[in-house]
Amino acid sequence: MDIKFVEHKGGEPVVDSRIVAKKLGIDHSDWLNNVIKTDKEGDKLFGCPREDKEGDTDFVWLTENQLFWYATLIEDNTPQVVDFKCQLVKSFFSAKAEVTSRLGKE
Repeated sequence: MDIKFVEHKGGEPVVDSRIVAKKLGIDHSDWLNNVIKTDKEGDKLFGCPREDKEGDTDFVWLTENQLFWYATLIEDNTPQVVDFKCQLVKSFFSAKAEVTSRLGKE
């Protein structure tokens, strides 16, 4: 499972919530509207996710902390969800190592 990140201001890796929902095997619209946009505790702890739109589709860019937080709110730990959470940790570790490597070369 490959999780693709893009860099946000300051080199922080972020991921598209649509990709996350697909990897988790859950409905993106439902997750976005009923979990991400309504969870005030996550907003207080990690800031509001940066909202974006592509065509008629709303989505958010999630930072590492935001994504870990919202992933923990998924109660049904199916094998697909558990695998995603494992890959998530590995992918953020790799993305941060790559950014650190590039910054060291500048």
